[in-house]
Amino acid sequence: MNDAFPFDDTAPPLPPVEPEPGECCGSGCEPCVYDRYWDAMVRYEEARKVWERRRADNAPQAAVHRGDPKPVSQQSEPRLTKAGPGT
Repeated sequence: MNDAFPFDDTAPPLPPVEPEPGECCGSGCEPCVYDRYWDAMVRYEEARKVWERRRADNAPQAAVHRGDPKPVSQQSEPRLTKAGPGT
């Protein structure tokens, strides 16, 4: 890894910067600054989807409670007592 350009794959990708008004000269250049911007937007959207899938795949999963009862030998049973006179 290059220390001058650390890479953090946990950070979301950044969208491209839209051209400022006036950056397009309006003369039909090929490619126009807007063509490059829209190409970059397509790459950004694809990268964002990949990042979101990776983030969802790496998210901690909630514990699932199946409702399995304890084995009969471990279940506590209520103790029945007889209430008699004088007790």
